[in-house]
Parts: sequence; structure tokens; C-alpha cells
Amino acid sequence: MTTTLEGAGAPLSSTPSRPRRGIGERWSRIVRPPRVAGLDVARALAVVGMIAAHVGNPPQFVVGDPGTWAGVVHGRSSLLFALVAGVSIALMTRGVRTAPADEVRRTRLALVGRGVVVFGLGVLLELVGSPVAIILGFYGILFIIVAPVVGWSTRRLLLLVAVLVVVLGPLVSLAKATYLLGGSAAQLVLLGMYPLPVWLALVLTGLVVGRGDLGSLRRAGAMVAVGIVLCIAGYGGATLLAPADADAPPVEEPSDPGSSIVEVPGEDVDLAGFTCIRQDEESVSCWRTAGATVEAPVPGSVMSGSTLIELGSAASSGWGADPADGWWRSPLMTDSLTWDAVRGALVSAEPHSGGLGEVVGSGGFVLATLGLCLALGRPRVLRQLLVPIAALGSMPLTVYSLHIVSFFVPRFVEPAGLMTWLWQVGVLLPAATLWALTLGKGPLERMTAWVASRYAVRTSGEKLRMPSDGGPGRPHLPGPPEVP
Repeated sequence: MTTTLEGAGAPLSSTPSRPRRGIGERWSRIVRPPRVAGLDVARALAVVGMIAAHVGNPPQFVVGDPGTWAGVVHGRSSLLFALVAGVSIALMTRGVRTAPADEVRRTRLALVGRGVVVFGLGVLLELVGSPVAIILGFYGILFIIVAPVVGWSTRRLLLLVAVLVVVLGPLVSLAKATYLLGGSAAQLVLLGMYPLPVWLALVLTGLVVGRGDLGSLRRAGAMVAVGIVLCIAGYGGATLLAPADADAPPVEEPSDPGSSIVEVPGEDVDLAGFTCIRQDEESVSCWRTAGATVEAPVPGSVMSGSTLIELGSAASSGWGADPADGWWRSPLMTDSLTWDAVRGALVSAEPHSGGLGEVVGSGGFVLATLGLCLALGRPRVLRQLLVPIAALGSMPLTVYSLHIVSFFVPRFVEPAGLMTWLWQVGVLLPAATLWALTLGKGPLERMTAWVASRYAVRTSGEKLRMPSDGGPGRPHLPGPPEVP
């Protein structure tokens, strides 16, 4: 029973107040503290943006062409996800720097457990066979990597961000410029779609941002201002410093696909002097590379598992292409490497390139976006209007997974375009809102939080008592960040 005081010395009210359980109360609860409505909105924008990149068929983003602005979702949506993940981890680990050692250990183990679960979900979703790059496996690794540094000071975190951006990021870009192949682990965290220095720098930046007052309008405005400055510096610098067509190979594009592109068997065929794209296990589509000169034919030069092969340089690079030259060769393809190609890779602002232009420019873009979302989430009226978006953002792991599973049914994702994106978002938005109103936390978020908390306690060797009233017999465990 609850009671109210009308004033100092006033008698207790004889009529107990009843908690409101109507739809209005449930609606408000979605955006009520301790939840940060602006954070949920930013997370929802990241999810919706990734869905658009996967099935919306947006064009390549060009600042000077408003018709291409929908292409802003490429790369930047996942970077926004990384930034928000860092903020959520900061909220989860607040007080860890002054907590006892056992509490710090439990907090870190909870992050590791969460990372393991998210990584496992990513592996399962990859079995769907969708054509998109599943981000969850990489995100799971990020949680594990961040766990040891959550207790670091803000100064040390910023120093690590600077090292990632200025030193490690360019090294990874240089590795890509030399076409370093690497193995499966290197492809996952360094040479693939999600180069670790870029995404880890964004997560750590979010960790720093989350240590401040997320309800401060002044702080949100500062984030927008700093983000705009970084956007101008990153994209402007990339435009000025990148050589023209630095990354474009000298390929003569066919003007008439019907007569210039032919399908050929993928084995026992001399394709030297051609650039080829594998269509399936048995065939590739090829066109001749302009100015290619090959001294000797290279039979069977279409390698298993490759998606894009420039066969004009296959005779002098790669791993053991010709047994007569020995069983090992340098994994670096440097025969056609030029200073322009290196410079282009280092300053590139293209999505998923890992260049300084992307790290600084796109990093500034997502920082400004988060600041704007935090500002919009402050007024109560706006929070009420943004409830459906915030509800979707409160269960991103579930929504993202449902989107990936939709690739099981081709008509759910084809043809790629605006209508397919609208259809998916139009289903996921009310479904997430209805779930949040009736059941609260998303199913995969609930499962991940439970497994992570159990992992932390079991691994730390404590016996967990679960009193029904949640009293002092239950060890304190950090709340989970609502991110995949």
C-alpha cells in the first residue's frame, strides 16, 4: 500500500493510491527514466539504417547531390551502433572505477558473457545465408575486448582512441592497399567489412560520452557541434588529399553486357588479363582489363572462395600460385602498388574502408546524430511522440535478428528498394511497440542479459541466492546494455 502526504503535519490519506496500469502508463514507461529515450531513438535509427542498406537499395552517397542522400545509411548506421554500444556500456559500468575488486570482476565477466552470446547469435544468423555482412559476430568480439578497459580513466581511454585512429587505423588501411589476404581471424577483425581500429575507437568514444550527463542539453549541443567539425575535417580532408580514382583499377567496363560479358566455366580456363566476378561455384563473369600484359597463361587462376580476382597480376603475387616457384610467396600484392593507391587508402572516406576520412568524418556524423537524438529525447511531449521509435530501439538485437531471418523468404527482401524497406520497417515498428507495451524487454535482450549475468556469477565462483523480493541476499549485478 502506498500513502501520500498532503503537507507537513498533514494526516495520511485514508484512500490508497492505485498504480496506473492503463495504456497511457505503459506508453510513458517506455521512455521514462532510468531509460534514456534519446539513446533508444539513436539505436533505432542505426537499426533502421542498416535495414535500409540491406534491402533499400540506396544509392552511393554524394554530398552535392540531394538525390543520393539516402545513401548516408551505408557504413554510418553500423558506426552509430558502435557509438551507442559504448554509451550503453558506460551506463552499465558506472561506478566500476571505485567499486571493490570483486564487483569489477563481475562487471567485466558480464561483458564477456554478453560478448560470447552475441557472437554465437551472429554465427547462427550467418547460417541463414543472407547476402549481407552480419555484424553481430564482430560486435561480440568488441564486448570482450572492451571488458578489460571499462575501469580506465577518461584520459587513458581518449589516448587509446587516438592511437587507434592515428596509428592502427592507417596500418590496417595500408594492409588493405597491399591486398593482404590474411586468414579467417584477420579477415574478421582487421581486413573485412569491420576493421577493428575504426569500430573500437567508436565504442570507446561512446564509453567516454556515456560517463557524462546524457540529459544535459548543453552537452548534447556540444556533441552536435564537435560532430559537425569532425565531419568537415574528415570528409573535406579526404576530398582534398585523395587522388583521383586512386582505388579504381584500370578496367575497361563493357558497354553492352549482352556481347561483352560471357559466362565461362570456373576451372581449367586461362583468364589472364581479365577481371572476373564469381557468379556461382561453376562460373564467373569476366571482362578484359585495359592494358593488361601477361607473359604466360595462368590456367586455373580462378581461386575457390574468391569473389573478385584481378587476374592480370595473379602470375606474380599471392600464395603459391605456381608450385615451380616454391611453396610460399609473400601474401602482399605489391607489383602494381603505387603511392596514389596508398594515399587513397589512408585518407579514404568510403564506407567500411577504415581510412582516416571515414574514421573522422563518419565518426563526427554519428556523434552529431547521437547528440541530436539526446536533445530530441529531453522534452516530455517529444518523448511521448517518439515512443514507437524508442520501443524499436530498446530491442535492437531482436529486431536486427528478425530482419536477417527474413532473408529465408525471398519475397520478404526482393526486390530491393524503397517499398521493401518500408514494408519491413512498417512491420517491425508496431511489433516492437506492442511487445514493449505488453512484455517489456525484447526476447533476445532478455535472454542475453540472463546468460551474461549467470556467466558472471558462475565464473566468479559465487553461490547465487535468488530471494523472491530481490533483497540483500542477491549479489548486485550490472544491468545489461540494450545493444547487440
